[in-house]
Amino acid sequence: DASGTMVAAGRVVFLGGRHPLLELGVDRVALPLAAGRGPRPDHDDRGVSRRRTLVAGGMAAAAAVAAVIGWRGSHRAELKSVLARVEEIKTTTGEVSHVPLSDGSLIAVNTDSLVKVSLEETARIVSLDRGEAWFQVAKDARRPFIVSAGSIYVKAIGTAFAVRRQELGANVLVTEGIIETWSGSQGEHVRVAAGEKVFVSDITGPSTVVEAETQIANALAWRNGEIILDGQSLSEAAAEFNRYNLRKVNVDPSLAQKPLVGLFHHKDPETFARAAAVVSNAIVIENAHEIHLAPNPNR
Repeated sequence: DASGTMVAAGRVVFLGGRHPLLELGVDRVALPLAAGRGPRPDHDDRGVSRRRTLVAGGMAAAAAVAAVIGWRGSHRAELKSVLARVEEIKTTTGEVSHVPLSDGSLIAVNTDSLVKVSLEETARIVSLDRGEAWFQVAKDARRPFIVSAGSIYVKAIGTAFAVRRQELGANVLVTEGIIETWSGSQGEHVRVAAGEKVFVSDITGPSTVVEAETQIANALAWRNGEIILDGQSLSEAAAEFNRYNLRKVNVDPSLAQKPLVGLFHHKDPETFARAAAVVSNAIVIENAHEIHLAPNPNR
């Protein structure tokens, strides 16, 4: 139509020396990073707003971490300096941010996500505290790029991949090169290549690696502000739109499993609902807070 819519039926901080992640033994201490924050609004060339915060380690936070790991005296000043180099990238509901890093890498951060970055001399450490991000990693064999998402870890040198934190683990999707992933509670390390994906459980570690190039491309359409549906159920589609919008889509249980194919803007649930109503012979009932898909009483 005129709108362009197509429709058919860890918190780890590197303290100097060799980071323990590089030894494949993970430092699992949760470090208090936030001690004074100031937002610095910015915009990329696509007009997408982003917030980038330099997290300053105050003396109280530095002292607390030092006590946990046994550092004393002069080491506290070095620890404070490390904390000050941690950069926080935070997005709100519906916001997608594209952030270049000083090493030449790029991070695309999806809706309602929190990422912390520390670029050190021998490693580039990223913590995905919540949400989802795609990483295009600049090659640097001396400094592996390591992402933690809870107890899940992904290691790369020069590649591109996405991590989405879930309730019981994380989805890892690779778009370029090869990564290595594992769970801190399970020792098996698995390699995943471009066009492949894997779910890594907090408890049992990596599941079977699946070849899924088209699914990966569709799943990462959010980088361009899009949602691509390729036969997902209306309930799954509604859940995806609800990640980006405060006005939620609610689907009647009798319609929940009906499939839909289409390309939509991620912040346009109204068009999605109208398209879903057409293909499923339903009606759309709207108010200020909700878009409800209901069975058509006249069918």
